[in-house]
Amino acid sequence: MPLDTSNGKAECMHRTIMNMARCMIFAFELPLRFWGDAVQYAAYILNRAPTNSNPWRASPLRLLTGKSPQLGEIVVFGSPCTVYRDPRNKNFAQRAHPAMIVGVGEETKGYRVYLPKDRVVITTQHVKNIEMLDKEQNPQVQRFYLQGDEVPESEVQA
Repeated sequence: MPLDTSNGKAECMHRTIMNMARCMIFAFELPLRFWGDAVQYAAYILNRAPTNSNPWRASPLRLLTGKSPQLGEIVVFGSPCTVYRDPRNKNFAQRAHPAMIVGVGEETKGYRVYLPKDRVVITTQHVKNIEMLDKEQNPQVQRFYLQGDEVPESEVQA
C-alpha cells in the first residue's frame, strides 16, 4: 500500500516528533528499545509547547482545554535519577534505586522511569535528583514560559 502524502502538516509534525525522539535517544546513547518512549515524550512536549500556527502562539493543549500547560514537569529524557521503592519489611534492603527518566505518567501523576537492575519501566512520584529544564538558565526553555494571555473561551474546544 503506497504512503499517502496528501497531508503535509501531519507529515511535518511526524518528522518533527521523529527528529526529537532521535535526538533524545542519541543524546544519552540509549538503546533503540527506548524509541517508543522517546516518541511518546516528544509528542507530550510538543502538545505543551507554543506554536506559531495556533492563534496567540498557544500550545495545542491550551487551545483544547483553555488552561496553560504545566511545563515544570518536563525533564530531560534519559537523565539519571534516584527512585524510592518500598522494600516491604526488609530492614536492610536498598530503598533508593538508580533509574533513568523515560517520560511522564499519563494516567497517574509521576514520572515514567526505567530501572536498569530490574529491567522494568514504572510510573512513580518518588523521584529525586532529576535534571530539570531550568527556565532561568536556558533561554530556549524560558520562551515556553512566556505564553501571553489566556486563550478566550470562544477558542476553547469542547
